[in-house]
Amino acid sequence: MDSPALLISLVYILAANAAPTPPQPSPADPDVRSSWSKEAIVGLTSVFVAVTGILVTLMVSKKLRKCLRHFWPQYRDWVEEQADADATQQVRPARELELIAKAELYWDAKVLEQQQAKAANHAALVRLFRSMPRLDNLQIMEWTCARELREHGIDWTIDAEVECQFADTEILNQHIATLGRALGEAGTSIRHLLLPTVYGRSIMRSPAANYLFSTLTSLSFDLHDPAEMLGDYDEQPPSFRTLIQCARHTLENLEFSNLFAYRLEYSRRGEHLLEKLWGHEPGTANEAFVFPRLRKLKLVSFILYTPSLIMFLQSQPVLEEVTFRHIYLPTQGYGWPEVAAALPSSCQSFHMDSCGGQSTARAHPDPPPDSNIEQSQIEPFNPYNHQFPKSCGWRVRKSCLEREAEKYIVEHYKPYKDRIAEQIGSAQSGGEKYMGAPLGELLEQEVELDRAMAAKVREFKERIESQNHADYERCS
Repeated sequence: MDSPALLISLVYILAANAAPTPPQPSPADPDVRSSWSKEAIVGLTSVFVAVTGILVTLMVSKKLRKCLRHFWPQYRDWVEEQADADATQQVRPARELELIAKAELYWDAKVLEQQQAKAANHAALVRLFRSMPRLDNLQIMEWTCARELREHGIDWTIDAEVECQFADTEILNQHIATLGRALGEAGTSIRHLLLPTVYGRSIMRSPAANYLFSTLTSLSFDLHDPAEMLGDYDEQPPSFRTLIQCARHTLENLEFSNLFAYRLEYSRRGEHLLEKLWGHEPGTANEAFVFPRLRKLKLVSFILYTPSLIMFLQSQPVLEEVTFRHIYLPTQGYGWPEVAAALPSSCQSFHMDSCGGQSTARAHPDPPPDSNIEQSQIEPFNPYNHQFPKSCGWRVRKSCLEREAEKYIVEHYKPYKDRIAEQIGSAQSGGEKYMGAPLGELLEQEVELDRAMAAKVREFKERIESQNHADYERCS
């Protein structure tokens, strides 16, 4: 972020729920004091709000009771099933029985506290947002259960199922509803929103969520295993589609990935269709969904049905910049030249990084989406070994390595080459010697210099051609 930012924990925000003015830190609490600044009360250009735990949401009691009913019984069963794995696992059921019982009592007490503080917490959050008239950015950060389980003495480090049960995707709805309601009551709107990993099918529509999304100019999110984008997905469309549609008239920057925030995780199977995520738009060419103000688009870690991608790109009227990172095009007969040619005339640059595609001849008619294709079946795409045809209208922009190679030649080759050429000329006109050096020796030096430079150029060429990323520009 270029503008000032403050990391605020809603745990601290909601703890100050009784103040009639914007919440103030307690001098006796260094943790609370360190989470606030004078600028936060006056209002910042931007602010990141970190949602750091289950207990900070207003409707948390419903979610917590669901976790308590379903998580702990499943966890007990899972520990019992793993007891034969090794000596460490064998002692877990007896050792953790008392810990789990205490944890359940702890959560019950926290649920009751949250129910009692519900109205006051909401009022405190509204006051906070009203105290920041220039609030611009909102980030709901990734949440894990590591700290909570560790505090109860439960060995969370080897329990993948624990993380799944308490995943932030299960509580994101509550975060969105909490923030949307408070922002609406405070009369504040957000322009930039960054979400953690979401399940497109699990995001719920609500007036609060619609309000939060309706004024966005920038949206970034990760989708977890987006089965709803597959061609053979025939269940009810994801409700997240409605929220994207709420933002379609204002969005200028859109980036989303397939669980890319912390690690690359490709779809279990492809090909994915973009229109499955945000729907068709009746009455437009090919019914492709249009974002009338979208200028920047970034797609990360997807296996995409290429005709769907092309149709979407062609339909964006003011698109200026596109980034493809770990995007794979498995559709037979389509490749990156076809995608580049589909970019609207408003787009003047795009970037590719670690992408892949097909190099086979185009099939007619277009093959249907293959929902069983795997990433291992797709060829890597090297921008320097797979140059676009001139008819495509795009070329690779000079990379840093290419500029470095040119600089090396100018600084380390040309001066010596010019000097030796001058010495050879003087020797040829002055008696076969220059400053005592025979002409033959000078010619040998020139040959050695050319040989060394040729080797250096080959080294640069190999390094350049091994790159799997490149920036493209329009051909002049």
